[in-house]
Amino acid sequence: MTTPNQPKLSELIAKANFSYVSDWATDENFPISDSTKPMELYQPPKTIAGPKVLEVFKNTGYEPGKIEHIVQYAIDHPNNDEKLSYVGALGSTYRVSVGDLYVPCLRWVGEQWILRFCWLGGDWNDDDRVVRCKSDFGISEPRPSGTRTLGTEKLLRDEFAMAALQGLITNQGWSSIPNKIGGQVFWAYEYADRMLAQRAKADNQS
Repeated sequence: MTTPNQPKLSELIAKANFSYVSDWATDENFPISDSTKPMELYQPPKTIAGPKVLEVFKNTGYEPGKIEHIVQYAIDHPNNDEKLSYVGALGSTYRVSVGDLYVPCLRWVGEQWILRFCWLGGDWNDDDRVVRCKSDFGISEPRPSGTRTLGTEKLLRDEFAMAALQGLITNQGWSSIPNKIGGQVFWAYEYADRMLAQRAKADNQS
């Protein structure tokens, strides 16, 4: 659901005074719904890969922030008062033609922020920050909607995730999967959770 009077991404970017903005950061690629959702900065306790950060969020009742949140952060902190190097938004992804997923991030260069993209599978260090928001679902395991089962053990959530994972593998080719299978599995279940959430909304409206 889009918040009334929600500005477009391009309108937010225009307010942020970036010295550089990636060509991937467009309204078409990233339609936004609510840039005002409360967010906070997460500091990795050590060097940790992007998919592992996402697992931490899901297991503690958070969801990753999106591109609109880091752009809003740049608007609110134009002078980088916290002296950060990178601020990432793992909840927005852009897939390049070869199949890899990239996420938007702020980087402080000289005296201004730039808006660029980083590989999702890359590492985040303890001097970086990642935006996160409280999840509407709370701690994700287990989610109530996942208790509907197919057969005796397989959850509907698992069925959706298997379909999503098959699509990821088909799209990228098996040769590109082994070194990043953990991230693909995470996103398969993320897609499954979103499908279940949408299904629950449809059930409530019927």
